[in-house]
Amino acid sequence: MQTVDTATVPDLRQPPFYKLTMIPPRESALFYGHHTPVRITDDPFGGMGRIGMHHSQGGTNEWLKGLKYHKAVYDLMGHFVLVDVGANVGFFTRQVYCTLGDTLCQASYSYEPDPDNFVDMRFNLTPWNHKAQILNYGLWAKDEHTTLYRDVRNCGNYSLLQESVSEGSFSTIMVEMRSAFFEPAEWLKHKLPILYKSDIQGLDEHLATLFPDEFWEKCYAAMIEIWHRVPPTYNIERWRAIMDSFPNKMFMRTQTKCTAQDVIDLPQRTDQHYEDLLM
Repeated sequence: MQTVDTATVPDLRQPPFYKLTMIPPRESALFYGHHTPVRITDDPFGGMGRIGMHHSQGGTNEWLKGLKYHKAVYDLMGHFVLVDVGANVGFFTRQVYCTLGDTLCQASYSYEPDPDNFVDMRFNLTPWNHKAQILNYGLWAKDEHTTLYRDVRNCGNYSLLQESVSEGSFSTIMVEMRSAFFEPAEWLKHKLPILYKSDIQGLDEHLATLFPDEFWEKCYAAMIEIWHRVPPTYNIERWRAIMDSFPNKMFMRTQTKCTAQDVIDLPQRTDQHYEDLLM
């Protein structure tokens, strides 16, 4: 694990590199079904994207979070591979390519089990078809088909945990999951440092413990969503050891440095909010 001086990380409270503007359906031929077009200002790759019908304007910026942090990290690092688990409609992957450069990001793997979000992700990552792997399944403990709970008010809030979606306002669908232990073998073939991002609504700590040690040894930077809710039983000591392997840790929203114990204590809160852990 390499050390990055957190003094080099820019002010994360500044606006994201790109802004999203909603486009009424009648103004764009891109609109069909549940898909809503958006315009991404200053995006050098056409400036158009799509998201699901159920969203909030504030929520769209969640797909852009942490990019200044990772730009600082990878300006120091060089070539890397991006792994985006819970990729939703692919905006985080897209903005990594736009912001950090098509050359630096040598390959990406974006995982989204929901079929509707996957359609939009495929559209949004079209400029990078030659290197962006888009995968219509999620990562979990084993190969299986399981229930995904879909918040009908927010297409970015889909989870394997029913309690993670809006109470009484969800639908369900069966989706494919594959083993998180075996999937990293493909990423590691590149023999490059890995930028890891996960956002799977309340199960991110558990997922982190399922990856093999070989993956974490190559992971140079990570952004992991931590919910203020105790997740199902998982190996807390393994999660602590993973975090302790990173010399720098901080919460993005409050822009404060933190310890592994600070992160472990977060889910004990019951306000159902979250923090983004940057390592």
